[in-house]
Amino acid sequence: MRWNDLFEDLEARMDAAARADREAELPEIIRAENAETSFASRLRGHQGAVLSLQLGAHSCQGEVVSLGAQWLVLEAPQGVDSAPGQIVVPYSAITAVRGLGRDRVDDDTVLAKLPIGHVYRALSRDRQPVMIGLWPGYAPHSPAGDPAVVTGTIDRVGRDHIDVAEHAADVARRPRAIRTTVVLQFGSVAFVRSVS
Repeated sequence: MRWNDLFEDLEARMDAAARADREAELPEIIRAENAETSFASRLRGHQGAVLSLQLGAHSCQGEVVSLGAQWLVLEAPQGVDSAPGQIVVPYSAITAVRGLGRDRVDDDTVLAKLPIGHVYRALSRDRQPVMIGLWPGYAPHSPAGDPAVVTGTIDRVGRDHIDVAEHAADVARRPRAIRTTVVLQFGSVAFVRSVS
């Protein structure tokens, strides 16, 4: 009997030591997992959630409806410049996010791998007027109004830039309506919002 008590005591001590080791390692394991978490996977973990985004001087709030490799789409009831609609936001334009929890999702679907150029090409094919918010310092100074915003239709999409036929947001793209064509580098774009 005495030997059984000794072995049980020894086993309990070893279990307690192993448990203490695991508990001591757990914070380090969590830190290591967090270090491997990308911004995109954090955003993908919040598809369907309402987030507030700060985009330099611009801000918007809305439900995350779609995400790609370098971009997300918000359905914004109160969007950029107080207008509702869908807003495409490059991840690189996001300076702060409110409402983002710790959930994350790694995604290897085709949509999750599409770069921002594919989104701009789809908008170009659609031929709908858009409002493009720009980073300060990139804004062309034109008679179109606010130099931090370009409105018009995306005509062409290159590897790292878009050509925008500038015209009023409430008119269709017609040769008489075009004020000028502006070439914008992808890195200058803070958001693209549908205006129709």
